[in-house]
Amino acid sequence: MITDTVGQVLSTGVSFGARIFAAACGVALSSWTLHKLSKRELLIPISSLNLAVGLGLAAFALIPSAFDRLSLAIGIKYPPLLYLMLAILTVLVLVLFLSSQISLLDGRCRRLAQEIAMLRDEVASDRPGQPEEHRAFDSLVHSAPGGRLPADR
Repeated sequence: MITDTVGQVLSTGVSFGARIFAAACGVALSSWTLHKLSKRELLIPISSLNLAVGLGLAAFALIPSAFDRLSLAIGIKYPPLLYLMLAILTVLVLVLFLSSQISLLDGRCRRLAQEIAMLRDEVASDRPGQPEEHRAFDSLVHSAPGGRLPADR
């Protein structure tokens, strides 16, 4: 068994220590993702991406020669380039997903701010004088830098 492992390390160029480190990183990432997912602290699309990366690291640690053969089969002459390309693709997918989420949340925040403004206007038009708490809130918002509340910073 050890002779097979040494032979595989020599044939793939990946040291045993590097494989252990990659496997530990993959298991740690997968465990952390499942823990956060069970607490509902992580979105499902991000969780699936994290799990795919974690399992990919573990698979690379267990069978690096398969990744080398795959890269050569798809025309990549230098196998480590496949890992780099996959890492860049993963980061690109994550950036695109997060930017779409930011755009979605920005639109929701704008709609909520408009609804709050309309409700305040409706409440103010129903009463002859504005309540004290509304005046205090408005002065707080208008005096804050950028028109934001301290909790929004």
